[in-house]
Amino acid sequence: MKDYLNRLPKEFLDLLKLAADIACRHNMPIYLVGGFVRDLILGVENLDSDIVVEGDGIRFAEDFASALKARLIRHRRFGTATIMAKPHLKIDIATARKEYYPEPAHLPVVMGGTLRDDLLRRDFSINAMAINIGCHDFGRLIDFYKGKEDLQNKRIRVLHALSFIDDPTRILRAVRFEKRYDFRIEPATLGLLREAAKLKMLERVEPQRVRDELILTLKEKHPVKEIRRLKDLVGFGFIDKRISVTKRALSFLNSMEREIQWFERNYQQRRPIDIWLVYFLALVDSLSASQVRSICRKFVFRR
Repeated sequence: MKDYLNRLPKEFLDLLKLAADIACRHNMPIYLVGGFVRDLILGVENLDSDIVVEGDGIRFAEDFASALKARLIRHRRFGTATIMAKPHLKIDIATARKEYYPEPAHLPVVMGGTLRDDLLRRDFSINAMAINIGCHDFGRLIDFYKGKEDLQNKRIRVLHALSFIDDPTRILRAVRFEKRYDFRIEPATLGLLREAAKLKMLERVEPQRVRDELILTLKEKHPVKEIRRLKDLVGFGFIDKRISVTKRALSFLNSMEREIQWFERNYQQRRPIDIWLVYFLALVDSLSASQVRSICRKFVFRR
C-alpha cells in the first residue's frame, strides 16, 4: 500500500508521518481505517481520514492536535476525537474498540478492543480494511474480512447476519455505496436487507440518525438512483407512510436533477444550493403543509 500512500499530496503524507511519530513515542499501534482506505484503493479523492490507535485515542489526539496547532473536539463517551486541521480537512481519531447492541436499532455499548475487534464492527467488508501507518511496517494493508476482494468484484457485503438488525441505517448506506460506485449488493446481504425491511427496522431507529443518513443519501451526485433503489427495497414509510414515489414523482425528480445540473453549470459564482433539501421537498411534495411540518418536527430539522 506504500505506492497508494505515496500518491497522496505531500502535505497530507507529512501529516500522516507526524501522526506515526507521535504514536511511536507513546508506543501505540496506529492505522488508517474505513472509507479513507476504500477510496484510496479505488482512486477516489478523499482526504477526510479515520485513524484508529490501539491505546488511548483521546490522549493521542490531544498531542496530535497540539503539534498541528489545530482545533480538537473530544467525544469521551466513545473514546474518539475530531481534529479540524484546516478548513475542509477533518481527521477522526478513535481508540480501537469493540461493541455490542443491547437492543436492535439502538446505539451500541462500546469498550476497548483490538484492531480486529474495531474492524469487525464496521458496516461492510469494503469499509473494514486498515493500513498500518506506525513507525514500523508503514503502509501494510490489513484485511481480515476480504474487503479488497469485494472491492475488486464490486460487491457490498455485510460482516455478520444481524448487521441490518443491529443498525438499520446500514440499509441506507448499502444503497448509497451501491449506487455511488456502481457496485451490487451481493445476494446474501440483499436477503438480510430485505428481511430487515420487512420487519420495518428503519422505523425503530432514533429519527435524528435516520435524518442524517437520509441527508447524506440526497447529497449524492445522482440521488435519483438511490431513491429508485430505496423505493424498490424498503419504500419511504420510515419517513412517513403517506409518501408514495410514483412514476410521475420519479419523472419529476429526474427533471429536477437536470435543472440542478443546469444551474450548477451556469451559475458557478452563486452560493451553492442545498441540493439535498430540494430533493427532500420533492419527496414530500404530495403531502399537505401540516403533514410536512409533522415530519420536520419528528426528524428535528432546523427551521
